[in-house]
Amino acid sequence: MKFLNALLAFALTAPIATTFGQTNTLQRVQNYGYNPANVDMYYYIPECIQGATQGRPLMVALHYCHATAFELYAGAHDGPSFKQLADKYGFVVVYPSVNNDPDGCWDVHSTQSLTRLGGGESHSIISQVEYAHSTWGTAYNKVFTAGISGGAMMANVLAAVYPDRFAGAAVYGGVAHGCFAGEPYWNDDCAKGRVVKTAQQWGDLVRNAYGGYNGARPKVQVWHNTPDDVLDYVNMEEQVKQWTNVFGYPITPASTSYGSPTSAWTRRTYGPNFQALTSTIYSHVFPIMTQDTMEYFGLTRNVPTACQNQPTPTNEPAPTSTETGIVEEWKQCGGNDYEGPTRCVEGTTCQKVDDFYWQCKKPF
Repeated sequence: MKFLNALLAFALTAPIATTFGQTNTLQRVQNYGYNPANVDMYYYIPECIQGATQGRPLMVALHYCHATAFELYAGAHDGPSFKQLADKYGFVVVYPSVNNDPDGCWDVHSTQSLTRLGGGESHSIISQVEYAHSTWGTAYNKVFTAGISGGAMMANVLAAVYPDRFAGAAVYGGVAHGCFAGEPYWNDDCAKGRVVKTAQQWGDLVRNAYGGYNGARPKVQVWHNTPDDVLDYVNMEEQVKQWTNVFGYPITPASTSYGSPTSAWTRRTYGPNFQALTSTIYSHVFPIMTQDTMEYFGLTRNVPTACQNQPTPTNEPAPTSTETGIVEEWKQCGGNDYEGPTRCVEGTTCQKVDDFYWQCKKPF
């Protein structure tokens, strides 16, 4: 697999798992119930809703290939992390993490994962959602999912197979639901844009994923770059065909906004439940516009007072060390018990994720 190879020449070595006994950090649930596909469950509850999660939204954040929940929690991408946005808007984040594929990719190809309650990885993720509801009282009608690359593919699978469990799905650089169906994990024909279907055929794949379902479906937002060198841009337009057909929207957008949300993007809105955003200046790796997605999902409204009135973080001095060496972007540069180098590569600074983890990132 080669998802995000340009970004992921690294593997985080930070023992974030050691923070599980702490509050306001990434935590692990060892036994969350039925887990047929051996998917790990991690979660984050912001301090501003500690003890007050009843009725709060739930975000299922899906990591890319060659990564784990740790990277997504730390924000190993340009743009605000889901942790930062949870702190700002007061929602719970669940971070499922892959164990089955050596490349850390989600199973978006097998019959088990593409079948409702079929015993695949998507089934394990739904068990994590149910655990969140029963344990923290998160709102059943405010469950959202977002994924990057391989995680984006799984977000589409969840939206298709479990439309009654999700209110929204954000797909950052993915493919249409069902495009990777078959063996093995990597489908080169799909990745290179050689899997082309009619809108009706793509729509049928979604409808057949939960046959006979006539209820509400999650709103969907898809993002892609025309020069994507891993998942060809054809996959963007196949997703447009799929979801416009599912929602019954014309293939011609109802409106087009240039320079939205930034000058790099063009937003096509097909109806209240589907948007497609395109850029021509990035590749498979691009700044993740999570803030825009939060607004699209409505998560910026009805924010708890405790989250609105958080004290301004103090500017803690960046860690220093006698260790020589330059820390690459996205890698660890500080934190409790960290003894490595702290000098970040040019263009990045050592930024705090939590007490246990500082990371070299570009300012934003």
